[in-house]
Amino acid sequence: MLINCHDGSSAGIFRPQDISTSYNTSECMKHIAFLILTLSLISIPAISQEDNYWYTQSGKDFRNGEYLSALDNIDKYLELNSSDVNGWIGKANILIQLHNYNEAIDSFDQALSIDSSNAKAWNDRGLLLAYSGQSEEALSSFDRALALNPQNAITYYDRGLILEMQNNSEEALQSFQQAAKLNSSMANAWYHQGLLLLDRADYQGALYSFDKTIQLDPSNKDALDYKNQALLALKKSQEATEPFANLLGNPTK
Repeated sequence: MLINCHDGSSAGIFRPQDISTSYNTSECMKHIAFLILTLSLISIPAISQEDNYWYTQSGKDFRNGEYLSALDNIDKYLELNSSDVNGWIGKANILIQLHNYNEAIDSFDQALSIDSSNAKAWNDRGLLLAYSGQSEEALSSFDRALALNPQNAITYYDRGLILEMQNNSEEALQSFQQAAKLNSSMANAWYHQGLLLLDRADYQGALYSFDKTIQLDPSNKDALDYKNQALLALKKSQEATEPFANLLGNPTK
């Protein structure tokens, strides 16, 4: 899936100093919203104890898209099982579907007050905090997740997005690099790494990152455009793809 937190549109003859990957906060926020939505699509977590009626019914309602009914039933379950971590996480997932993010954060807080070793809950809480505009709290939540599970590429990627939104390019780059190191098939980690390297005029590094992105996700046309910008900055315009080269009056054929 293509995630572009930059707007690199340009016109006219290319010059290296013209490279622009100006930050687009709204696109990153849309991506975070998408990540939040995917949290709740997995369904309510299974419980290890014998299935409780209210919990089971809530899960059925959730899968049927009846989120208000699912919320009512999970609340009834939690009245009887207030110390069940999965119950609170399940409630958070339902609240996400209802776009009630503040209460979803509260539910994650309840879950983590019972079991603070749940790395995924810390990560998912971080995404909600980021979307709610609480970026520093979000970073703290991601840091807690990474302290518990330092091999989680997704958390490093999520953390990188928040740092990129804060224009903290150095730490954002480190997070995306670590994400790509832990999961070399994460196309978006390579893509954002390339954008940040392009911003700092590391054209060779950017070229490598965009090549990796395109290899993993050939549908990412923005990565192809930025790769061409890096090639031109390196004075390798003959390697640029034909449409881009033709635009510059430098056809490849």
